[in-house]
Amino acid sequence: AVYCATDCKVSERCRKSACFLIRDTFYSDTSSEDCTDYADIIRDWVPTAPGVVNSTAPFPVRTMQEASFNDLTVVLGEKYLYIHAGGCAHFVMVTAVRLLHPQTDPQHRSAYPDRCFLAKPRFRKCSVCAVRHAKQVTYNDMLCPESPTFFCDPCFLRLHYSRPEMGPDGAMQQHALYTQYQVYQYWHE
Repeated sequence: AVYCATDCKVSERCRKSACFLIRDTFYSDTSSEDCTDYADIIRDWVPTAPGVVNSTAPFPVRTMQEASFNDLTVVLGEKYLYIHAGGCAHFVMVTAVRLLHPQTDPQHRSAYPDRCFLAKPRFRKCSVCAVRHAKQVTYNDMLCPESPTFFCDPCFLRLHYSRPEMGPDGAMQQHALYTQYQVYQYWHE
């Protein structure tokens, strides 16, 4: 399994959708009728994409359910693409292939593939207070010395919104001071 923080942010339908691109062949997840076939979307886009190498390749499509690891032609150390969650992409690499050892290896299929590496998530601190973890990231923010700039929620609100005021309906309200920047929710790297 591939761990990705994006899975925490997307809808159930996006979580179910996935495909691999291995040596010019797409392997699409069709385990549910809800799955989006990313292979079709990408195949339609590739011929019109400027600068794409191999834009005339046929890119055949198979389902993950009909393919087994034995059917794949992989090169050790070569990067392959895993796409999921509405377009989030990861490189996947096969680093070793060996025969199953009856005494030392798990004998049940659910133990495989064996993940041999998982990068430790890196959490950035707020660029303003340097105390709390960042929850927002801004780009091209005119009040920030660098782009991107990372913010915890309190610092983001203090810099970009007015002080809370009582609204006519009795609820507290804040107004954006300016909007000449892009802001995204930040999880980790």
